[in-house]
Amino acid sequence: MHTKSTIHIPFTREVDLARKKFIDSLSEFPSSVRISTTALVKNRIRRASSRPLLGEHLPWLMADIVGVRNEKAIYQLTVSWLHLYFFILIADDLIDRRLPPYNGTELISSYLLLERG
Repeated sequence: MHTKSTIHIPFTREVDLARKKFIDSLSEFPSSVRISTTALVKNRIRRASSRPLLGEHLPWLMADIVGVRNEKAIYQLTVSWLHLYFFILIADDLIDRRLPPYNGTELISSYLLLERG
């Protein structure tokens, strides 16, 4: 009898908390683009379905490889990294035209993510 195996994904708890901190940090964006930026990020996460976004795990994997154990520092770095990472993902969506019709807010949102990273 064949049973379905599950894959252990390391740092899931840490990644989930860092993602929450990142999404919370979007509240600092100007109100004119905060809603749009948050929607773009959540849409990108939703599109990944149940698959992990590997870029979200990168800071934790790198910290593990080089032996960094200061979780507070890793979280701070991770939130900045997530700004850059989601800038790249949204820029890719803009280039590939995976987003709804372009209205300019997406470009501003992506640049704000880049600036915060």
